[in-house]
Amino acid sequence: MGYLVLIKNKNILITGTSKGIGNFLAKKFLKTGNNVWGCSRKKNNIKHKNYFHKKLDLSDEKKIIKWVKEIYKNNNFKIDILINNAAIYEKNLNFFNKFKNISNTYKINLIAPTLLTNIISKQMLKNRSGLIIFISSVASILQEPGTSLYASSKSAIESYAKVIKRELLKFNVKVCVFRIQYIKTTLSKIINQKKISKLKQIFASNKISTKEKLYREIVKIFVLKNPPAIISDRKK
Repeated sequence: MGYLVLIKNKNILITGTSKGIGNFLAKKFLKTGNNVWGCSRKKNNIKHKNYFHKKLDLSDEKKIIKWVKEIYKNNNFKIDILINNAAIYEKNLNFFNKFKNISNTYKINLIAPTLLTNIISKQMLKNRSGLIIFISSVASILQEPGTSLYASSKSAIESYAKVIKRELLKFNVKVCVFRIQYIKTTLSKIINQKKISKLKQIFASNKISTKEKLYREIVKIFVLKNPPAIISDRKK
């Protein structure tokens, strides 16, 4: 269990910290002695002297850039870990998708993490260290009806991550995608028990079945020289 305290005295940026995975990870990293910058559309609900919250709409690119500049200004231009966690999911058949939810899905699920990664990775290159994490979903490979926007946004971010992993590794900046099957969160409540049973039939395991297990996996890859591009459960 000793490796669990290896991530300490680091500067960590996590998107989507008001609830679910982002909220859990922020609290865990704060508990082990790190500084955490988080954002969400809601007000701060994490009370800790080393947590710095920004009420932010991730569909607004200008506000994202301004936020990162504010962090750098007060932080000696150093982010050690970026966790791109925030996402939205609206299940609709393509026929019923409107421009607003098409635009919002791609802006928040794809453009925002790409933009954050683009900005922060440049500074990581200068520092010759860093870890960038993307939270994805098995929806990217299941491609079920009604998930066209969500699944395609996750597929795109996975492809982006695999490419930049090859670009950044020579500079000691690591990139990894966690393709989550099922973790109990507010977002996952919309998945009924029938769907969960179907997932169990399709996949051989669910090794990242809890937020705690995800945290431990992140800690493990932090010390690896070349972590896998995608960590995911395999199909049966």
